[in-house]
Amino acid sequence: MPAVATGPHSSAVQLYRALDEEDLSSACRLLKSMPAGRLPLDAEELGKVSRRVACLARDKLREALREEDGSLDKVLREVDLIESSFPHAIGMKSSLEYAAARLRQQDGAC
Repeated sequence: MPAVATGPHSSAVQLYRALDEEDLSSACRLLKSMPAGRLPLDAEELGKVSRRVACLARDKLREALREEDGSLDKVLREVDLIESSFPHAIGMKSSLEYAAARLRQQDGAC
């Protein structure tokens, strides 16, 4: 069993729920509200959460690039916010998906 805080309203449980539901917006909001040093996760769980957040962010960037429904700006803001406020989610801004999204955003602004 993972070493996370228990209780129906704990931040860790809410974070896992957001990740299970592939809700990047909720995960972003939760990570922003939890100081990095006070996350109720052990090192192993922190690694798992970091990988899941990065994977979800790349998936959402790919989806926004495909759909062209105006969600690209929102997803880019969320990725920027997560990487700046959650130091364990590294590499999202160096992904190919992020680079492609930024290029698409710049092309649209011209």
